[in-house]
Amino acid sequence: MVQPVLKVLELMKLKPKELIKPDLTVEFYEDIHRYYDLKQKHWVKYSVTEIASDSSYLNKVLKRDDNDPDKQKISESIKRGNAVHEAVEHWFKTGEVLDAGDYRAWVNQFINYPNLKGWECLASELVLIDRRYNTAGKLDFLLEKDDRLVLCDLKTKNPKFTKDHVKVKSQLGGYVSILHHKYPTLNIDSCRVYWVTPEKCTADEYSTIDCVDLFTSARRQFRETQPSF
Repeated sequence: MVQPVLKVLELMKLKPKELIKPDLTVEFYEDIHRYYDLKQKHWVKYSVTEIASDSSYLNKVLKRDDNDPDKQKISESIKRGNAVHEAVEHWFKTGEVLDAGDYRAWVNQFINYPNLKGWECLASELVLIDRRYNTAGKLDFLLEKDDRLVLCDLKTKNPKFTKDHVKVKSQLGGYVSILHHKYPTLNIDSCRVYWVTPEKCTADEYSTIDCVDLFTSARRQFRETQPSF
């Protein structure tokens, strides 16, 4: 019992930047949006996104004929999101702005958003796994300023869109839940989503507790719908 206590005390001395490290025991496969557990050598059954939102619809759409308008719409959304996230991650790490081609307007709106001034990115595109629930996910980035730590998500949208606060909060809550399990001494002060269009960038801040509560509820409901064997 003494050793775990001592370990926690040692972790408490570490700053978030020293504490958070990439998890080399899990890999994310972008093309099929699945995670592989290298430690237990199997595909992770669920994802945070799947639990937080109705991604079963997304999976059905992606299996449709290539000429299906719904599939084309979602495929374009995924392509845009991947390109912008890649450019933003590169900017956070190097300060250089990649040419995102058709999506450069989204990138420019984000990196020039005044809200980002003074914030340091401690982690970006960080893959996480929670083996208790056979669930994995990839958070967008963690920002720190004046000892405040904020978990952030980046949503790329067309100019006319509706903010789905419930799904976003639930998704963020999923990442917080895994982070708290992996790093018990890590204190995330709030959650934030950046809504980015080619015309502007806006942000919303959420309570960490509210986000975790929403995800916990979504996970419970999700598990109830899964077939039992």
